[in-house]
Amino acid sequence: YFRNKDSSSQPEIVPPEDIYSRDDIIKAPDGSIVYDLNFRTRNQEIADGDALTAANNDLLRLTDFDRLDPYYTQLFEDFIVYLQSKGVEIIFFLPSYHHYLYWEAQDNIEKYHCLFKVEDYIKQMGAKYNIAVYGSYNPDAVGLTNRDFMDGLHMRYEALKKVLPVIE
Repeated sequence: YFRNKDSSSQPEIVPPEDIYSRDDIIKAPDGSIVYDLNFRTRNQEIADGDALTAANNDLLRLTDFDRLDPYYTQLFEDFIVYLQSKGVEIIFFLPSYHHYLYWEAQDNIEKYHCLFKVEDYIKQMGAKYNIAVYGSYNPDAVGLTNRDFMDGLHMRYEALKKVLPVIE
């Protein structure tokens, strides 16, 4: 795990057991980010407010595409086959959206239909290639409440552990 105070400094290596006790933004070797303590412990009213703002602003560009491109879906499947041929265990993770965002998508399905198509596609690929699929874009499907989110997109660590049991 690494942390940079700014882009000009060398990254500091942070031991895994320290990442949640630090008040820094930490980047994991897999590219995921552990946000600073202030963001992780923010007031629920602020988190819900951020989610509501995102829901009222085109859901982070989820309207910028209208179909799953056959070329890229084939490329994705070819990549799955390649990884499996090398013995790599693959899992799919569908991170839930905050309820406000998901409800906005459900209420405007003609506008956000690709969100639902992508989830269906990932589940189909999981079944086709025997890949475990964890989570759902729908927070209700995995038993999450608004309190499980730091904003419209980011689940709290405890919520993530509920949805993704491979996390220690």
